[in-house]
Amino acid sequence: MRKALAIFPFLLVFPRVSDAEPNPVASKAALTTACSIPSGWADIAQRKPHFVVFGEIHGTEEAPELVGNVACALAAQGKSILVAVEHNVSFDAAYQAAWQLPPEKFAAALLKEGWNESTDGKGSVAMLTMTKHLHQLAWQGRAIRIAAFDGNRDDEQRRQFSTLPGQGPREAAQADNIRIAANAGSYDLVLVLTGNIHARKLPFERTGTAVEPMAMHLARTGPMVTLDARYSGGGAWTCQLKPGLKLQPGKALSTDAIECAVHDFGLQPDLGPVPFVSLAASSDAAKAYDGFFWLGTAHGSPPAVQAHLAR
Repeated sequence: MRKALAIFPFLLVFPRVSDAEPNPVASKAALTTACSIPSGWADIAQRKPHFVVFGEIHGTEEAPELVGNVACALAAQGKSILVAVEHNVSFDAAYQAAWQLPPEKFAAALLKEGWNESTDGKGSVAMLTMTKHLHQLAWQGRAIRIAAFDGNRDDEQRRQFSTLPGQGPREAAQADNIRIAANAGSYDLVLVLTGNIHARKLPFERTGTAVEPMAMHLARTGPMVTLDARYSGGGAWTCQLKPGLKLQPGKALSTDAIECAVHDFGLQPDLGPVPFVSLAASSDAAKAYDGFFWLGTAHGSPPAVQAHLAR
């Protein structure tokens, strides 16, 4: 998972699904976008998880599209779904205000408030497209809500996890925010879209410190399945060091040393063009995830705010 240089605050309140009635003027016609459960989902459903964590590389078109499609298909079955996204929890009021607007005003309201002004893929066109899709489904009567979970929600939470080593406080806060959002409604399933390092069910190491990722904390709150994204190749919109530059220990990284653009992946064995999910071991991290979700060739998705301003 690549790190953003700047992350715009992103917060959500979490109304109970039972309290959030569809707008009475919303059309009751059939949903405009067809969706279907990907192959392999029955194996996940058999485990009866409350949380399904999708660990992605931020900045592709395919990962948000798949998660949005899963949410759509499950909601069409009458299930109540919460989709948790790795945006900062500080954008709550603006997000919830926009959620109450009709579809034709929704995206403009988010963009006016800054949407997610990160320069990496968390605020991508594909993420905004997924959010718009989920909002339209909710407006048309589906039981779908969305929640932002990154960062500390308040000083009390910051203090609660302050003694954890390294990146531990962020990981624990993420899981706590998802837990709070999930408990605020009567959800059949919580779908979490996050960077794949947060989705691990085993510790990772940063600067010599072992850190428990978000998914490890989340698994203690309820049954969970965690999946790693796999691709045959392609690229993602990421922010990384410019070619030829190296990190200097103890020196601050200047912004002009970072290049935000579509960067290619290495090739992996091609499992076909059709997305699916599997509980088979991921080839590169057999024990860190319960399985994987296959996305085929990835295509980079640039920041939505940047694309909006370029019009």
